[in-house]
Amino acid sequence: MVIDVSYWTRVLKNILYVILLLVGLYIALKLSIFYMPFLVAFIISLMIEPAIKFIMAKTKLTRRASSIIIFVIVSVILLGRFSLDINNSLCRIF
Repeated sequence: MVIDVSYWTRVLKNILYVILLLVGLYIALKLSIFYMPFLVAFIISLMIEPAIKFIMAKTKLTRRASSIIIFVIVSVILLGRFSLDINNSLCRIF
């Protein structure tokens, strides 16, 4: 009986890849609670970057001033939206 060694090394490699993938996913899920605020901040910064560049180009403001203006506008919009949601939820309860 001839055993094909290359076949079994490929099978063992694939099993090892699957095990490493599962361990990596488990660790990623456990660490996601810690990293979630950073991920949300990164996504928000990517979303407001075009607006910052637009204000810098049109008004000749510095990047710092443009960022502050956009941050205030986005914060007001988000806080207004959250307060409306909370208000609607409270109205449904009472």
